[in-house]
Amino acid sequence: MRSPDPNDVITLGNLATVYIQLGRHAEAVKTAERAFTLDPEFAFAQATLAYVYGRAGRRAEARKILARLEQRPDVSPYMLAGVHVGLGDSDRAFQQLDRAVEGTDDQISDLGIDAVFDPLRSDPRMDALLARLKLKGYASPARSLEAE
Repeated sequence: MRSPDPNDVITLGNLATVYIQLGRHAEAVKTAERAFTLDPEFAFAQATLAYVYGRAGRRAEARKILARLEQRPDVSPYMLAGVHVGLGDSDRAFQQLDRAVEGTDDQISDLGIDAVFDPLRSDPRMDALLARLKLKGYASPARSLEAE
């Protein structure tokens, strides 16, 4: 088995998200900042950093990045929704998720398993979205563990 590339932006972004889920905010921030430094124009790196900043309580920094992301036509509603989750703004997150469902956002198929959206799982709007995607009852691994 090959070791992951320590300079791969997507790997680092995903690792930062895992650190957030584990409550290891300092490591999450450091990892997301490294990903951003490696490719500062990559929307995924920017969105991940904004999400991590939001979850780590660095909301002003997260909002600055979000404002830049919202100006880019290449940034998906799904990605913007994740940043809003990081900021604790579920209404704006659901607005973006609705846009993702209505549009051609390929990432929306991950909604049932993406741990970024776990804070929204108890909201009835999530079940409605998953039903629209024909993913009703499809829970993330974190939610499945909570039920045990």
